[in-house]
Amino acid sequence: MRRAGSTSGTTSRPTTGPWSGSRAPPTKSRSTPSSITGYPGLDIIDLGELSWKLGTRVRGPSWLTFLGQPVLDELNGATGLQTRLSAAGTTVQSLDDNRAVVTLGEWPEAGDMDQGDRLPAYRELARALAPWTYREEHLRGLGAEAQRRWERRFLD
Repeated sequence: MRRAGSTSGTTSRPTTGPWSGSRAPPTKSRSTPSSITGYPGLDIIDLGELSWKLGTRVRGPSWLTFLGQPVLDELNGATGLQTRLSAAGTTVQSLDDNRAVVTLGEWPEAGDMDQGDRLPAYRELARALAPWTYREEHLRGLGAEAQRRWERRFLD
């Protein structure tokens, strides 16, 4: 990962850590949903709708993905899920018999489709969670086809 000392312009990026250099997330000028689709590790969420409709489904992969019942049981627990995941840096930690957390690497990553950084660990977890993944009816700022591509960004 490249580290950057400083940048010019009206916004600044961290100079150390996971969001430095080329790994830095979009700045304010790139914060609209249609402009972040090149960064698969970011997410577009309408929390107002999500909280009412999610139920027992999952949002899909995140750096830290917390799982509970019934999804964890259908994956044969934390041990069963771990056997499906082989990407470097991925861990599955059982919190108790009913809960687990999946950690995808040392820190969160935004990815960058233009640079070919498609986040293989996120893609692997997305495939494992696909049957239980919640799909939004409408994502603000995206048309139907752009939304479909966004929601399938780790599967296609």
